Amino acid sequence: MPKCGHNFHLSCIDVWLRKQSTCPVCRLPLRGSFEAKHIIGPEADFSLPPSAYSPEVSLNMSQQWLQPGAEHLEGHGSNQGHIEDISEHGLTPVNFQSSTSLWFDARHLPHLSVLSLSAMADPALHPETPLHQTQLLKQIAVDYTPEVCDHCQDSNSITVTFDHRGGARWRSTTRFLYGTFGAKIKCPQGNTSGLNFNIYLSSLEGDKSQDEIDFEFLGKDKTIVQTNYYTTGTGNREAIHDLGFDCSDGFHEYVIRWFPDTIEWLIDGKMVRRETRKEGEGFPEKPMFLYASVWDASYIDEARWTGPYIGCDAPYLCYYKDIVVPVATAVPEDCSC
Repeated sequence: MPKCGHNFHLSCIDVWLRKQSTCPVCRLPLRGSFEAKHIIGPEADFSLPPSAYSPEVSLNMSQQWLQPGAEHLEGHGSNQGHIEDISEHGLTPVNFQSSTSLWFDARHLPHLSVLSLSAMADPALHPETPLHQTQLLKQIAVDYTPEVCDHCQDSNSITVTFDHRGGARWRSTTRFLYGTFGAKIKCPQGNTSGLNFNIYLSSLEGDKSQDEIDFEFLGKDKTIVQTNYYTTGTGNREAIHDLGFDCSDGFHEYVIRWFPDTIEWLIDGKMVRRETRKEGEGFPEKPMFLYASVWDASYIDEARWTGPYIGCDAPYLCYYKDIVVPVATAVPEDCSC
């Protein structure tokens, strides 16, 4: 980082700085590199790594070091009336697709183009940005009972069976830091009372300090779904949504869109819930795996959550297909950030 000197993998810090303007470790604000009027002059301490000065510098590189905080984009009105005067001093306006502009001294950032900088807008507003780009999930790990989890890479489908052997839990083989995750799911048919079937994100299942974002189906009523999220092991943010259909009647698409300051849950392309980070409250920010499982949850809260387990229609099959994860936000397993 330019000020505090903390080091991160470029692929990791790039995602963080798309929505944050602080160091992930010490929270030192990067916006201190800007003067009060958002002008970087000769005296500004805004160093870039040597590779950033090559003509081939990428958009991602410029984002890693120049992502502004939201306060730079609000309440300043239009700067268009000042373009002529400021440009005389070698200052170039950068528009962030709003009525405001950020001014920087182009003489001190010789190889970063205005076009590259102007692209650094909120990724939540631009589906073409890397946080929204997805790819099919090709590899999975099965945490338990692999014999009841059938994965077909060619068709990008997974089938989990619940019977006398129990169910199974599968996950992606890598964690991701933000992005879009989803699958088309056909839930088990018959009397599924007592069962929980799901798709969710978790920093590590079973860790008492995990971050987590959930879609959970409650076997006692297949016309509803529960959403929830956890930060450092604390949840209690449940919400129940009426589906308007029986989740076992056919395939429906369930999507989680996770950003540093926002979580969105979508069903068949329609947003059913949106949560934003609130000052002083926790928010998921640990890299997370994509998980899914089918399990007997009837012992929780004396069967009030999912109902008592009946099992009269076993075996129960839950189908997942067209499973997607982000393209550009995978975090190396040896990363300490």
